[in-house]
Amino acid sequence: MAAVGDLDHREPKTTTAEESRQTPEAVNSPHLKLGKKHSSKKLRHSDSLDIEAGKVSCHDTKVVNWCVILQLAFQSIGVVYGDIGTSPLYVYSSTFSNGIIKHPDDILGVLSLILYTLTLIPLAKYVFIVLRATDNGQGGTFALYSLICRYAKVGLTPSQQAEDCDVSNFKLELPSKRLRLAASLKSKLESSKFAKVFLLLATMLGTSMVMGDGILTPSMSGNFLTIIIIITTILQLILEKFSAFRLTIANVFSAYDSQSPNLEVGAIDVFSRILFSHIFDSFVLIFFVVKSMAVLSAVAGLKNASPKMTEGMIVAISVAILVCLFAVQRLGTDKVGYSFAPIIFVWFTMIGGIGAYNFVKFDPRVIKAVNPKYIVDYFLRNKKEAWISLGGVVLAITGTEALFADVGHFTVRSIQISMCTITYPALVLAYTGQASFLRKNGEFVSDAFYKSVPHPLYWPMFVVAVLASIIASQAMISGTFSIIQQSLSLGCFPRVKVVHTSPNHDGQVYIPEVNYLLMLASIGVTVGFRTTDKIGNAYGIAVVFVMALTSSLLVLIMIMIWKCNIFFIIAYVLVIGSVELTYLSSVLYKFAQGGYLPLAFATFLMTVMFVWNNVYRRKYYYELDHKVSPEKLKEITSDRNICRIPGLAIFYSELVHGIPPIFKHYVANVPALHSVLVFVSIKSLPISKVPVEERFLFRRVHPKDLNVFRCVVRYGYTDVQNEDESFENMLVEKLKEFIRDELWASQMGSNARVADEDQELGEGIIVNGENEDKNQEQQEEEVEKEIEAIDKAMRAGIVHLFGENEVIAGKGAGFGKRILIDYMYDFLKKNLRQTDKMFHIPHKRKLKVGMTYEL
Repeated sequence: MAAVGDLDHREPKTTTAEESRQTPEAVNSPHLKLGKKHSSKKLRHSDSLDIEAGKVSCHDTKVVNWCVILQLAFQSIGVVYGDIGTSPLYVYSSTFSNGIIKHPDDILGVLSLILYTLTLIPLAKYVFIVLRATDNGQGGTFALYSLICRYAKVGLTPSQQAEDCDVSNFKLELPSKRLRLAASLKSKLESSKFAKVFLLLATMLGTSMVMGDGILTPSMSGNFLTIIIIITTILQLILEKFSAFRLTIANVFSAYDSQSPNLEVGAIDVFSRILFSHIFDSFVLIFFVVKSMAVLSAVAGLKNASPKMTEGMIVAISVAILVCLFAVQRLGTDKVGYSFAPIIFVWFTMIGGIGAYNFVKFDPRVIKAVNPKYIVDYFLRNKKEAWISLGGVVLAITGTEALFADVGHFTVRSIQISMCTITYPALVLAYTGQASFLRKNGEFVSDAFYKSVPHPLYWPMFVVAVLASIIASQAMISGTFSIIQQSLSLGCFPRVKVVHTSPNHDGQVYIPEVNYLLMLASIGVTVGFRTTDKIGNAYGIAVVFVMALTSSLLVLIMIMIWKCNIFFIIAYVLVIGSVELTYLSSVLYKFAQGGYLPLAFATFLMTVMFVWNNVYRRKYYYELDHKVSPEKLKEITSDRNICRIPGLAIFYSELVHGIPPIFKHYVANVPALHSVLVFVSIKSLPISKVPVEERFLFRRVHPKDLNVFRCVVRYGYTDVQNEDESFENMLVEKLKEFIRDELWASQMGSNARVADEDQELGEGIIVNGENEDKNQEQQEEEVEKEIEAIDKAMRAGIVHLFGENEVIAGKGAGFGKRILIDYMYDFLKKNLRQTDKMFHIPHKRKLKVGMTYEL
């Protein structure tokens, strides 16, 4: 039987369940005498970590019935489509930013651009192509990256094991080897260090852009929430009764104004600059004086409704509602979806109905915009101005990435149904109706949405528009949670708390730290930008960049995994790729006018991800180079000067291959070891889920009487690592199963040899059978004694030992490396969740061992 070091020098041979399963003849053999029955599907070669790594037959893809799909489709309306659904509020005004339509047919050209963009990007690309690239139902940039990692070995950390391919989900998704182009691309990716690093950095950048989108979306939408005119009026009436209090506040404003002469302070009589917020169960009165700024399209509706509303009031109320929006995230996607879905459904019904009404009433001839000829004419007439105006047209597809990023909260089919039956038709009618209105009323292009609303429906539409604008932020917030959860499990983001908010849907998560950071960033953008044109410019860059990156990764998947026809891939690149690159070139033109914002966000987030991942890999290689050899391990555990005390010790390490150096450091300072030792490595696989039956892999360290084991605990990037059941109880139970299965595997091999010998010896069959039965009984007694020893050790006490490793730059390291390791990584490590907090481990049984790594 192989020792622990074997895994460090070779790939263990994996025996499939089909190969190890006993034949019917062997099952009926009178020589097979087992004290306990075990599932034959757990049979494995006993010297590998794959004892329990096989595919479990009961783990199948869940078939979701249509009632659940329709229910999720309804919920998705409130979570996924708020952003793209509220785009009609500002697309035409952003496209014709100067408020002038030079030629009547320019409306047809812009409408044609909008219709074809909606059809090509959200509908054709995302709904019918990108959603096929989910990773066990999970979407987002890291889902695409994990698919590529699982097919080609492009991961930068050498923690892959042959047993990983035996996980059910891994096997189900691993493609067959076909086509020369796919094999060639795979080979180049695996052999090129530059390609591996570039692919990881591109994925990080795309993820950072989506998170930046999650910051900008509430900033765009929050300004729409400035309705609460009634609340403002009530506040004004109340405050007018308290002149002394008003005078005090006036003094506060005056003092603040003297310190900030560039800050414009509105009249004190309108006192909605005071925000009342209830945060963390404490009532806090906050005095905010914010810079005056223009608002997005809904502001025009506010000013039409109440000219007394000041811009400062609008921003203050926007900030208050942003706080409320992020506060409800803790309720989870399920409750938020049910709360928001009816509002967005009413919104789509109203904009679709009003669009159809305007189409019939004003100019039905706008239907001619389905002819792409009007796009060509629009560019020929306006040339550079038409190209620049694409930055406004692209706002029609903001939030499209949420269709993919949020799919883990729902299902692919539910997203497809809600998009095709509700969202897409409503948006087409809304844009067509506005275009029909503008053909007759071009002077109102700066306020096209509200001016096109029939007068009797103005107030109902205004209220629904403001409510829908709150919800517009939800899509990217939920998407950000999903993406961070994926990047966290793949070792590309510092550890944060992930809360699963639904017992029925694994993809519905909430991350408190990220939620409040998003809130602060969104408020900062809302308050800090003087004009919303800058926010719109920034928003466009974030949206288009993520789409282009998704297309790039999707092309790799088409070639390597889907093995699509080369002509289909070329057509995709020429049509979808050229459209996205054209839009990207247009939005980058406005880089200096706010377009730098998403790149600044992305740079910051990507720096965090890069620093964490880079030092994580350096630590892993350090432990790999300084691991304890098998001979040294046997020498340590057999040393008579080291006392073996009752109990079970669990050593945690990120090292998958070998024993970490922290063990030798521990023994050198504490010359005592527990009677049972288990070295545990927590490992994330590039798949969404690992069945519990296949999670724990064990290997025994020989000689047998040492009672030393190694264990790899594998999780997918959507698995919950802090299970309700105690982690140590699960570990011990799986260890006992391993010991029993180890015996069973040896008995199966022995029975097979006996059967062969019996066929040759004939008359000696009874003698051999009796001897074999005695050996089996003796082995079973040894196993029961070993299990009893483990139970005894567990009763004596379990100690969890964690390496509290300090990472410093080694001697001779350059200035950049010292900044990276000694300052940036050190700051992140001190402000994140530790590994021991990820499991239900009592504090009294935790022991941290300090050691310094010089990288």
